[in-house]
Amino acid sequence: MNALEKLKHTSFIARVMVFIVLGLIIVTALFGFFTEGRWWISFGDDAFNQMWQTYPDAKNTLSLLILPAVIVLLLATFFLQKLLQQLSLGLFYSNISKSCLKWLAWLCFFGVMYNMLLNPLASILIAPEQDIEISIRPLTLIVVFCLPVLIHLFNAASELDKENKEII
Repeated sequence: MNALEKLKHTSFIARVMVFIVLGLIIVTALFGFFTEGRWWISFGDDAFNQMWQTYPDAKNTLSLLILPAVIVLLLATFFLQKLLQQLSLGLFYSNISKSCLKWLAWLCFFGVMYNMLLNPLASILIAPEQDIEISIRPLTLIVVFCLPVLIHLFNAASELDKENKEII
């Protein structure tokens, strides 16, 4: 098996693993919700689950607050699957691959920022008398700020490489 075939095979295996992990997460969350009435999967530091248990009359509001995070997760999974499909076909520098990388970078950025603000926002809407605490992870912020920039630089370098090959 040559290097290209190994990369294709690895991309295929990663794609299958993403499906398996996402399936396990969904099954675990639903099982916990239907058996114990609480989500076994937490977005953050369990403060959201505590609010879910403490304020049962606010579950609609909390559900609406968590919806953007779930949408980001589903969109990121979609674009990751699409990227891994392109890679498993050997299309490493295709426009679709580049587009998927951009989407993943920005979804990662938005997801981290939204999850950082989710608990304070929920506290403001559900229990304004509580103290508001924002959990900031500096290393995570640095990574998610740099990721879109790195993807942009990667795409620009790819375009320059393509232009150089056309000139030669």
